[in-house]
Amino acid sequence: FQLLSCYQDLIGNLIKPTEAIYNMVIGSLLKGSIKAYEQQNSNGSDFYKIAVDLFQASNAKKNHQFSKELLDYSLLAMNLYPGYIRFSYVKNVLESSSLYTKDAFYYVAMLSYAKLTNDNKSIKELYQEFRSMCSVRKDLQESQYEIYSMVLAGMVETGDLPLAIKLLDKLMIDVRDKNGLAKNVSLMLSNFLISLSKVDCHKAHKLWFEFSRLKWVPEFSYEFYLVLLANSFKDWSLTKKIYDYI
Repeated sequence: FQLLSCYQDLIGNLIKPTEAIYNMVIGSLLKGSIKAYEQQNSNGSDFYKIAVDLFQASNAKKNHQFSKELLDYSLLAMNLYPGYIRFSYVKNVLESSSLYTKDAFYYVAMLSYAKLTNDNKSIKELYQEFRSMCSVRKDLQESQYEIYSMVLAGMVETGDLPLAIKLLDKLMIDVRDKNGLAKNVSLMLSNFLISLSKVDCHKAHKLWFEFSRLKWVPEFSYEFYLVLLANSFKDWSLTKKIYDYI
């Protein structure tokens, strides 16, 4: 709060804060909100809300350029405290910034936030945008299956299972034709099934069983089974089946 007090003193004395001060104060608040979340400190949401309010107030005329580091911290923090800021606002701010480049972290964070706020339309738009960008940027190609796994999870959890299954089939064919890396197959299937288990644990278990019988599908991780188990607790019979398999 010391930085925030210094900022308030500047305003009180009618001194206009510099770009560096805005970045320092807002960045510290965002970092504080992330640290508080990790420590299960209830003050985290207050830090985050103050940071967002200050960011929006200082950027009302869009005459400030915030650092990429600060903007990345804002993406991380908004996923810890979803719902306080609009997806469209974040997207517009980042697209208007001359200092920000849409990297893999951007797509992961934005897809995650769209999922958390039940924004199926934005998930589809991000997917189409990423496909287009991925075709011309090697750095994005290296993370493409991580991004696609987030798209799959988002589609499932926002009620678009048929499209998610269709996309999964396409991606499975694609990864087998291109490189067949087990880690890519495992990543996409695990994310898809874990998200499905949140919506329909019985369907998730049925599909897991079908996938596990395919020779080209690698064994799922122990952590995967723990999450699947946790998402099935409401059904004791199913929980026992998963526990016995583990």
